[in-house]
Amino acid sequence: MNRADEDEYRQFVAARLQPLRRTAYLLCRDWHTADDLVSITIGKLYRHWRRVRAAENVDAYVRGVLTHAWLDERRRPWRRERSTDELPEQADLVMPEPSLADPGDAAGFARPASAPAACGARAPLLLRPVR
Repeated sequence: MNRADEDEYRQFVAARLQPLRRTAYLLCRDWHTADDLVSITIGKLYRHWRRVRAAENVDAYVRGVLTHAWLDERRRPWRRERSTDELPEQADLVMPEPSLADPGDAAGFARPASAPAACGARAPLLLRPVR
C-alpha cells in the first residue's frame, strides 16, 4: 500500500471507529467482543483497502465485513460454551465391558457389516478394507 492509500485508510478508520464499535456492540451485546470484532474488521480493511475504496458504498461494504467477522466469531467453539452456577445431574451409566466373543452385542460395540447404519456412517463403512 502506498503512502496516499495508507493516509486515506487511516482517515477513514479514525472517522468510522466509534460508529463501527457501536454497530459491533449491537451485534454481539458485549463491549469486549465488539472491540475484537472492530479490530478484525479494520485489519481486513487494511489488507484489502484498494478493493474497499473501489466499492460503490464503502460504509455498507465495511458493515458487511463486520457482520461476517461477527458470524465467524460466533462459530468458534469457545463462544458456544456457557458457564453455570450448578453442575448438571450425573446419571450412573454402567457400560458393559466389550466382549470379543459376541461381535454383535446389544450395546453396539460391534455391528455386523450388513446391519443398517446412519447415512453419514455408510461411506466410512464402504471405504474400509475387507480382511
